[in-house]
Amino acid sequence: MEKVKDILFIILGFAIAIAVFWFFFFVALPILLVLGLIAIFFFIIKGTDFFQKIKKKVKKNIKKKKDNIKEAQIIEEKES
Repeated sequence: MEKVKDILFIILGFAIAIAVFWFFFFVALPILLVLGLIAIFFFIIKGTDFFQKIKKKVKKNIKKKKDNIKEAQIIEEKES
């Protein structure tokens, strides 16, 4: 009975090892590869002039919206 138990533990160990290696090579590594490529692509684009122009336009729009909110608050204070 001990030998059967040992053989079953060996088979179970191989099955777990194969499952872990399968997960690592076919799930985790491709996901990490895709995330790495996206990060590299983002940092390459981040340095371009086009990205800088978009960033400046977004900052201007945000600043305008903040100014509008401040003006609305001032008008409400004057009315009361």
